[in-house]
Amino acid sequence: GLAGLGSIISVMHLPCYIFGGLMASACLSLAVVTSLHHRSQDHQTPLKKKLVAFRAELQKKNPKPRPCEKGPRRALSIGQILDLHEFFHSFILARSMYYVEPNIIKPLTEHYKLSYAEVAGPTSVEWFLSHFWGHAFTSTCSALKKLGKSVVGVGAGEDRWRRVAVWLCTFSINQYEVHEELAGTSWESSSFYLALTSSTCHGTCMILDENLHPLSRSWCLFELLHSLIRVEGGQGHTIEQ
Repeated sequence: GLAGLGSIISVMHLPCYIFGGLMASACLSLAVVTSLHHRSQDHQTPLKKKLVAFRAELQKKNPKPRPCEKGPRRALSIGQILDLHEFFHSFILARSMYYVEPNIIKPLTEHYKLSYAEVAGPTSVEWFLSHFWGHAFTSTCSALKKLGKSVVGVGAGEDRWRRVAVWLCTFSINQYEVHEELAGTSWESSSFYLALTSSTCHGTCMILDENLHPLSRSWCLFELLHSLIRVEGGQGHTIEQ
């Protein structure tokens, strides 16, 4: 309107050196904002770049992640877990699940708010893995290799043991719905119990260290108890350590 026109006229009547200074300041401010924006995009941390690359790989293998019922259908093959470990090995080093879950699993699943298994492509459980989150993830992966080779027998090819399906809580529960996964209406409706007592679950593998840390954890004791109940009940359940 006229008010706006008046403002333009008043600016245009400023001395040239003042008007030029205002324009230079505006251009400089715009340049700084643009530069900061590009820096935020171009200077991602090495871990963030790896997350972007791995997320793209997951998208190729499982383009449309869908939720599935909690419990036995949210297992992963040993190969899927080892692939993740190998891809992020330079960041994980000797760190445990207390690093892996918030820094790798959560960012990879944040968009979908699903379990990692659902994002990566789930399968039905064959072996239930009971472990202590404080173990080095590298040690957990070594134990998975031994389990796979033990299950399929000597002489079986790598492709076979990598396909053995394991249920591992870090990957198999929805980290955005932890309360529902752990309890729900009762312990019998927990993801742990449902997976452990599934007809497709052949046995439990407990990863022990020299300090027997898993035996100091309530959930590990819960898993061991129900594994023993299945063994003694003649349900074809095996316990490995």
